[in-house]
Amino acid sequence: MKIAIVGTISKDIIIPDKDIPCKSLGGIFYSITTLLNFLKNDEVILPISYYSNDISFLIQAFEEKWKNVDFSHLLPVKERNFQQIFEYSNNSLSSEKAFFFFPKLCEADLCGAEAADFILFNMISGLELDVDVFQKFTQNIYDKTYLNIKSLVYDVDSLGNKIPKRPDNIFDWLNYTRFIQLNEKEFEIINQEGIEFNRYWSGLLRPSQNVFFINEEKEVLWITNKDELKIKKYPSYPTESFRDKTGYGEVFGAAFAYSFLKTHNISKALEFGVLAANASNRIVGTENQHKLADEMNSLNTKILEAVY
Repeated sequence: MKIAIVGTISKDIIIPDKDIPCKSLGGIFYSITTLLNFLKNDEVILPISYYSNDISFLIQAFEEKWKNVDFSHLLPVKERNFQQIFEYSNNSLSSEKAFFFFPKLCEADLCGAEAADFILFNMISGLELDVDVFQKFTQNIYDKTYLNIKSLVYDVDSLGNKIPKRPDNIFDWLNYTRFIQLNEKEFEIINQEGIEFNRYWSGLLRPSQNVFFINEEKEVLWITNKDELKIKKYPSYPTESFRDKTGYGEVFGAAFAYSFLKTHNISKALEFGVLAANASNRIVGTENQHKLADEMNSLNTKILEAVY
């Protein structure tokens, strides 16, 4: 098994409600550290991202430690590393900022990823690659492509604040991937016309496509449109023990990919993804993601055992 992850490694500052602020590597690092909880000896993660010289010592240390990670597509640059600041209030994200964007990945940077069994595109900065590069790369490997649109629908002002902005080519992105992940706020941005929820998806989705919609309660709706529009809900877990909601989507997507490749069952993979994402929110930062399987087990032993 090989899972490729295209996106950005970020340097995060997390300011939670109650805990002290935390500095952590984030972005697709959430996906990597999630998968490391489950992979067997012959299973590989292929991350594709830039990283700056100021974290090269960390990358080198991880390369020596993590034998399941192929570091050959992590590309060093002299620029400052992409950085995000997340501030929470009343258990909700109140402020999100982004600074120091990397150059865009080109087609050559993706070379080799097409041989992976599953490819996650996590738009952490929203500027990872151009849509024509995405379309050309995915057109022959559509069945194993997964797009978390995330920051694709945001711009950034001069102070680093994220500003909602629907790109003119958003449907060019959505039409070229089998699995689409987005949350409630991101849906509001792409649906500026205010089209009714069911009518929006029945007009957009092809029979082969699947949407994973994460609402404010962290429930996941699985939306398909084969003979008719169908929506199935996967409930969240109690939130009173949540410590940090950063990385929910990246953990969910990575856990889904792993379970889907193991079970070939979308419904089981969604249950596994929701469990992993909820368990991750009981942990602060990626440096503690090695505790993920234990946290999952404390929430639901049966789902964890069914896949892992």
